[in-house]
Amino acid sequence: MINQHLFQHTNTNAFAPLPKPADITSQQELAEFAGHVEHQQYHCLLYYWASQLWIKQPRRHSKPFWVVYVEYRDHTRSCCYQPFYFGSLPLARQFIRQQVTHCQLPGISPKATRESPIKRAH
Repeated sequence: MINQHLFQHTNTNAFAPLPKPADITSQQELAEFAGHVEHQQYHCLLYYWASQLWIKQPRRHSKPFWVVYVEYRDHTRSCCYQPFYFGSLPLARQFIRQQVTHCQLPGISPKATRESPIKRAH
């Protein structure tokens, strides 16, 4: 189960984006972390992307982690996204390759997502 690797947070001010992810070495690797995928349960096209973030910790070294965002539409056709948090790049990559097509998405409207898919450039 991927849940054991998820992080919980309550203060979004504790996160700061890293300008260039240190673990990604090529454009090909970067392209793997954004794209469209057909969800197996909802039968609609979802958009996902990933980002490396850092947890600021006073008096200790900051810790990097990865967030995979899955974007979709709700019943009002508004864009929504669900973040999934991982402690390493391999765990985020595994989620994208094996589990993003089966993840639970709160408030999703498969019909609205099919009719107005999220369009982003790869």
